[in-house]
Amino acid sequence: MLNSGYRMKRLLRLSSYLLVALCAVVALPSQDADFPEASAWINDLAGLISDSEEATLNTMLQQLEIESGTQIFVAVMARIPSGYTLEHYVNELFAHWQPGAQDADNGVLLALFSEDRKLRIEVGYGLEGRLSDATCQLIIDNDMIPQLREGNYFAAVYAGVQRVIAAVAPDYELPDSLRVSLENAAPLSDSGDEGLPLLIPLLFLLIALSFPLFFGAIILFAVLMGRKGLSAGGAGWQRNWSGSGSSRYSGSSFGSSSGFSSSSFSGGGGGSSGGGGASGSW
Repeated sequence: MLNSGYRMKRLLRLSSYLLVALCAVVALPSQDADFPEASAWINDLAGLISDSEEATLNTMLQQLEIESGTQIFVAVMARIPSGYTLEHYVNELFAHWQPGAQDADNGVLLALFSEDRKLRIEVGYGLEGRLSDATCQLIIDNDMIPQLREGNYFAAVYAGVQRVIAAVAPDYELPDSLRVSLENAAPLSDSGDEGLPLLIPLLFLLIALSFPLFFGAIILFAVLMGRKGLSAGGAGWQRNWSGSGSSRYSGSSFGSSSGFSSSSFSGGGGGSSGGGGASGSW
């Protein structure tokens, strides 16, 4: 009877140990927790930056990588995954994406989390001399947070990226086509009707001015056609606009762009970070 009681106590104790160990394993963050794949230099997983703005940023960072070899990646997410601090998660995300060359560690990761209202700049080993913790903090406090407080996510990322580029690649000159006036960057708004009161009168004015020109053009056309003869003129008009003619706006050239293409992104080059950088909140 004594032995059975002793065995029962040992079994209960062992069970409690196993339960504690199981709880500890469950409480640990998963190694596969939300670490999305980098699909471009700019990875807006929260949908806060428009396609055209994202293309501008991607083209800028693509050109930077081509000319200097430096890789700057940006992650825009809604929340930091559960079980991680800001610094821990961004450092792990840097390890997954590996911006920068393996032999140079010249990569930077800028990550912001809109619902947590937090952001961090993580710096690769090879750039810590140019992009110090103090410099990162100044970029966050002076250039990014004021824009984020106004809801200007694109302006915040653009300003932060531009300042990082100036620090790590001072010889890189931003093309004029990629320069943006941040004063004109509009904050996110629940309504897109704010510009309609001004637009409607301008639209009516344009229509009113167009009517005389339109009818004048019709009268002039009728007079000219009457002089030349409708039959001959009509035949010539059809020949000029036939399918055999050439057009300036052919399908192969209209709307084409030599800017960013997602197929040109090949991912990180194997860079690593030792935790240098800075964090902030707004």
